[in-house]
Amino acid sequence: MLKISKISVMSVCLLSLGAGAQAATLDSTAFQYRYEGDHLPTGATGVTPEGNMVFDSFARTGVPTPSLGTYDGSTGYVGGSGGGILNLTIAASGSTFSFDEAVTVNKAVGYTVEFRVKALESNDSSGGSPREGLIIALGASDGTGSTLQIGTDRIVTSFSGSGLVTAKDNKSDFVTYRMVAEGGSSTWSLYRDGALLFSSINFSSWTANTLSFGDMSGAGIGHHQLDYLRIDTTGGYLPVPVSIPEPASLGVLLAGAALMSSRRLARA
Repeated sequence: MLKISKISVMSVCLLSLGAGAQAATLDSTAFQYRYEGDHLPTGATGVTPEGNMVFDSFARTGVPTPSLGTYDGSTGYVGGSGGGILNLTIAASGSTFSFDEAVTVNKAVGYTVEFRVKALESNDSSGGSPREGLIIALGASDGTGSTLQIGTDRIVTSFSGSGLVTAKDNKSDFVTYRMVAEGGSSTWSLYRDGALLFSSINFSSWTANTLSFGDMSGAGIGHHQLDYLRIDTTGGYLPVPVSIPEPASLGVLLAGAALMSSRRLARA
């Protein structure tokens, strides 16, 4: 008589329950607004962006003009999901730069921001609140939202330095961060390469209905490479998990395993 492992059956049940209880997911390539790093954010004349986001405001003081590239001298070719990488450099304290995109955001509905980045250099020169040289921020219609600073070896979930600080290697390779605010929630969550890093992060003040990236502090020093930046304002979406077989497919796999086991028993 063929025996099917209780553990296998339990695993199928747990996977089925987990799939049914999972919150909505969405791949960032399907987000409403996308900047793919294949053009300068201000939309240089004659350039047709691969994505659909062109930042209409850019201010800078004492910093080089951002450039496009696909080569990092320390690690060789780095590629990019959109075929390009945006290089951002701040060489001295007191310099600032900011790209801003107007987008209507309602926290009652929720929002999601995802970006892929590499921090080649960062140096907090403020002597106080952490300033990492690159800040990604989104302000909803009420003037509060999500803010994240990216350094070579840490991240900060605020602009003022009062948020969560954690050690993370952002220099060895590109990493993907996703900022998720579910509709009606009083906090937001942060994912790193698909894994939950923080939940229940407090919202902080930011310009209403504005998506920004840069270093507006005047204190950070750094060199960052941005592969893409994408936003969706129709809800707070979790990262798409690594695909697993559907329950029906698992049933087929178990049936196949059972058949193989029965044949082995017949030969014995």
